Amino acid sequence: MVRDLLVALGPAYVKVGQVLSTRVDALPARWVAELAVLRDRMAPEPAAAVTAVLSRAFPDGLARVFSEFSQVPVAAGTVAQVHRARLVTGELVAVKILRPRAEDRLRADFTVLLALAGAAERLSTAARVLNLRGLVVELRDLLLSQTDLTREARNHRRFAREFADDDTIRIPRVFGAVSSPEVLVTEFVEGIDPYDIGRVACDAGTLARRVDDLVDRMIFVSGLCHADLHPGNFFWTAAGRIVLVDLGLVHDVSEEERQHLLAFYSAVLDGFDEFAAAYVLRHLTRLAGEPVEESDVPAAAFEAVGRLVRKHWIDSAGRPSFSAMFVDLLGVLGQHRLQLRHHYSRLFLTLVTVEGYLFSLDPTFDTLENARRKRVEQAEYVSIPPAADALVLQGFATYSTALFGDGADPRQAWADRDRLVLDALGVGPGTSFLDVGCGRGQLLVAAEHRGAKALGVTISRTEHEVCTARGLDVVLSSWEDADRHLAGRAGVFDAMAAIEMDGHLGTLHENRVGLFDLRLERFFAWAQAHLRTDGKLFVQTLSVPEQLLHDPAEAAEFERLTGALPWFGFSTLPQMIRCSDRYFAVEQVLDHSGDLLPTHAFWRDNVNRQLPDLRRIASDETIVLVRRQLDTLIGLAESGRLSLYRILLRARNAPDRTTASHRPG
Repeated sequence: MVRDLLVALGPAYVKVGQVLSTRVDALPARWVAELAVLRDRMAPEPAAAVTAVLSRAFPDGLARVFSEFSQVPVAAGTVAQVHRARLVTGELVAVKILRPRAEDRLRADFTVLLALAGAAERLSTAARVLNLRGLVVELRDLLLSQTDLTREARNHRRFAREFADDDTIRIPRVFGAVSSPEVLVTEFVEGIDPYDIGRVACDAGTLARRVDDLVDRMIFVSGLCHADLHPGNFFWTAAGRIVLVDLGLVHDVSEEERQHLLAFYSAVLDGFDEFAAAYVLRHLTRLAGEPVEESDVPAAAFEAVGRLVRKHWIDSAGRPSFSAMFVDLLGVLGQHRLQLRHHYSRLFLTLVTVEGYLFSLDPTFDTLENARRKRVEQAEYVSIPPAADALVLQGFATYSTALFGDGADPRQAWADRDRLVLDALGVGPGTSFLDVGCGRGQLLVAAEHRGAKALGVTISRTEHEVCTARGLDVVLSSWEDADRHLAGRAGVFDAMAAIEMDGHLGTLHENRVGLFDLRLERFFAWAQAHLRTDGKLFVQTLSVPEQLLHDPAEAAEFERLTGALPWFGFSTLPQMIRCSDRYFAVEQVLDHSGDLLPTHAFWRDNVNRQLPDLRRIASDETIVLVRRQLDTLIGLAESGRLSLYRILLRARNAPDRTTASHRPG
């Protein structure tokens, strides 16, 4: 059998089988069942070998450490096996014991594998594109790191810190005082096999979302990624928490890698075919071992990758399979003698492995739709509890910048800002008004007081609940998806406002590489399509200097801001004008940068005043994040690097407004 052959070849070969065992969508069921045994049910070491390891780790005898110790392992993997035991202090623990000569066996395996990978790259386009030799080198180094269990203990602590705020993840506690390079002692958590979900108190779709959320957080947010996330290295609790084990293999994903992969992923998510094709070729590939210059890539490659992304989007009705796209991408790259850089190959393979498990849980699960949901949630700051949100806002303000003008008090400053917006738009009796990103509904209330018919759109559940409680007509949706919620309501408006909404359109990195421009232009196309001829749009935007995005001398400041404000977007004034020009004529641009400091100082002072109560409601991490963001915005304003513009635009004539839309994103 294939399983027996892989076991006979050695632990490195078994790892390949473990990855393949997740692909229920690609392999025959009998193969998957056979390979699944490799996850944690390999033949254990002889009792004498285990005793020798334990004797070195506990020279004073097991009885000094454990009151109970089962000689029969509960799991056996490629480099170690796990026994159930109880400490003399009473805790139930899992004792992971390194297999004898594990390092020597791995090194011998990889000597052969490297030679095979080199031969495969010479003979196979697919192997060359995948950068197979680079992957084998990295896998060798990762697996060799597993032969020192003190590394795994450190990884346990790193993961525990990273996911301390996530009640869907559980990391077993490490007992460092009784652990060593050959023996790792952790908390024993009663678990349920990843495929036995009938015993878990959550439906399959919820479990799939939790796994997908975990992977995205590891790769795109924290940069701390479990490098061997097959269903033998995690399991479920009865309540549906993911328990991560076997943390010896970890990818540390650099900030640059995260930003590049996220930009490509987001472009696919938004349906920007040409951008996604160009991006993967410019930033994620290499030619003959060197980074690719754009001039090295033939036009045919750009066209082919663009067609590939577009085909997967169309054929799947906007729900492409990441693994299917990845396989086709390798084929196209091979035709043009290009290959993925191995860091990206490993991350793509992680995503492919997890997608195989997600498919087995829920064949209808849509990873891209789940990504869209998460992007909305990140934009609405769901980490801030509603009670804390209400405490800071105190029922009258909004997080956007007020009009302090001649030193008005905060309540008056926001009322003055709303009056400025509605006066500029000409909102009055009988007019129809749409507020995109409507906050707590202040503009809607003011518009209704003027006799206008007002409608709001928000991505925030908290904002939607507040507005609905105030009797306001508000749609819970992103602007991209708002059309399907507007049925039976006015679809074309006299006036529209978008107050600092562009901050959610993309990160600083996405702005620098051009993705923000595409999203911004898509918004203006959508806005024009929903305004009557000559209708007006009022935009309030936070802007940074263009050199901050593009000048190499500003690289350090750019990196600092990317770290301090990871999900915060900024436009530039020329960018706003350029992206709107096809759809809108500029009527007025007001530089109100003087409002930035009093607004953000007000929020910072309010957070500080409410700090004792906030600490009872929100986590310390959330409070630190909010204060850091406010301090960063204040520092930018004080240095003159942040500006506030209030822009009045008039819709240009659109011959056919029904087509002036966008691909659903």
